[in-house]
Amino acid sequence: IIMSTAARPTYFAAVGRKTYGGVSSRHISGKDQTAHTKLKTRQIGQSSVEEMKSKDLKTELESKESEIAMNRKDAIAMIEYEEKKVDVTLLLKNKPEIDEAVLKKYDDADVDAGNSDGFDSSSDEDDDEDDDEAELMKELERIKEEKAAALAKKEREEREIAEQLHKESALKSN
Repeated sequence: IIMSTAARPTYFAAVGRKTYGGVSSRHISGKDQTAHTKLKTRQIGQSSVEEMKSKDLKTELESKESEIAMNRKDAIAMIEYEEKKVDVTLLLKNKPEIDEAVLKKYDDADVDAGNSDGFDSSSDEDDDEDDDEAELMKELERIKEEKAAALAKKEREEREIAEQLHKESALKSN
């Protein structure tokens, strides 16, 4: 049996380089060097601890809130001023004419004095509820009849199939 050279045993282990003349190499790998030895700190203007201690955040917040409130008040005052500037006489001159037909269409004279919402809640709603209940009962009866008819049809079909199988088995048997 002939073996390849890859299967030969190693009699001498690989040894690192020897120092030449007793002096070792001064080369150090970049991966072995120290890195990131200093932590970053906040600089001036980056909300450092000293700056935060010297600031009064509550008063700053209150001043910003008061500015916003003043801006809102200014906006409301400006709107009121613009409303006052509008000439009411021009609006009254150009007001639309109201026809009698429109007034009759939206007349609320038929509304009861005691009922402010405009609906008669006594007999009309009771009649509507009775009608709705009667319709629901008719629908329920119709559904029950359909289910009974479907069940009877299914039983009849099953009986016919059973009779047919009985006849076929009687013809095939001795």
